[in-house]
Amino acid sequence: MPTNGGRNWRGGRRDADGVLAASTDASLWQRLGLRSLRRAGFSIFAGLAIAWAAADGNRPLTKRGRRFAFGSPGLAILSPKGRGRRCCLMGYGDQLMGSGLARGAAARGKRVALGDGRRILWEPASFEIYRGNPNLAAPGSEGAADLEWVPFYKGHRQYNKRLAGRWKWNLSFRAVPGEVFFDAAERAAGARFGAGFVVIEPQSAQWKPVAPNKDWGVARYQAVADRLGEKGFRVVQFRSRQNAVALTGVEQLDTASFRDALAVLGHARLYIGGEGGLHHGAAAVGIPAVVLFGGFVPPSVTGYAGHANLTGGAQACGSLTACPHCRRAMAAISVDDVSGAAQKLLISPQVGEMPGRAERGAVPPTSHSFTPPSVGCADISPTRGEIIPAAGAL
Repeated sequence: MPTNGGRNWRGGRRDADGVLAASTDASLWQRLGLRSLRRAGFSIFAGLAIAWAAADGNRPLTKRGRRFAFGSPGLAILSPKGRGRRCCLMGYGDQLMGSGLARGAAARGKRVALGDGRRILWEPASFEIYRGNPNLAAPGSEGAADLEWVPFYKGHRQYNKRLAGRWKWNLSFRAVPGEVFFDAAERAAGARFGAGFVVIEPQSAQWKPVAPNKDWGVARYQAVADRLGEKGFRVVQFRSRQNAVALTGVEQLDTASFRDALAVLGHARLYIGGEGGLHHGAAAVGIPAVVLFGGFVPPSVTGYAGHANLTGGAQACGSLTACPHCRRAMAAISVDDVSGAAQKLLISPQVGEMPGRAERGAVPPTSHSFTPPSVGCADISPTRGEIIPAAGAL
């Protein structure tokens, strides 16, 4: 894949370091002066879809009796009566954090209902992540007597709130490592690539407008992969239809789904990548990680103990559009910082081990379970590469 000025699968352009440029599809519309026209077009489409769904009450598009119509900028969720509201879908990382909020419920004879107190609000990704989890109540269980309601759903994530084009972070929120309950077939499939490898993922979610703020650059990830390979570590990358950037000289592992990737990740020694779904997944399956946060989101909110979280020395701004502050923060993180943090975690089990992980490369149990840590996350100083307590850590 080209990394010098090459186009990514979303049409964005990368610079000499392989960093996703700010000229994504959204900014192209802005340059052409057609942003208002785009909004109008999507609004018309959303209105037609809502009207169609409201008129066609006998054909729900989901098993839960709700219909979906794409709008701008997210998804209009339609009730059975046809009334819609706009919101943004929660990602895999959000679903994993939701499972963390439910930890231990079954042991208390309870199930956690993620919703608004009346409805359990799941999405397609929820069913994938929460399958087999005894701590969570599925939609349709609203009348059960064993429920504990937790307000965590799209539009109410607890850890942030949207204000004036940016996320305002809830600095009192602490992410608890999630859980994924694999069945026997999934555990067997997760072992198909062996164990003891390092997973590296250079891409952020390129379909999101915040992608440039979280992009470290393909060339830098390639340099880290090369260094680890030279030291004899087996370096791999997950492959999927959405992953268009393949690192050279790195073993490509085909995975059927995000859940399948997590089953494989449970056999890794280390994960390296940006803040996002896979870093939450690494915590869920008990794998240490080097996570590049930059200046977008604070690791004290969405990071985990046992992970080395790199910020470039910046405070998180939460900007939802391409941000020079976030780009400078990412640029301040050097290849030496990442490769050095990775080697520390690979060489020192007492530093890199996530709690509850019996041994590296062990076959994952039905669920990965450990007591939420009493210490906070760790940041890596971009100048010294040492592990220091995160600001605001418990």
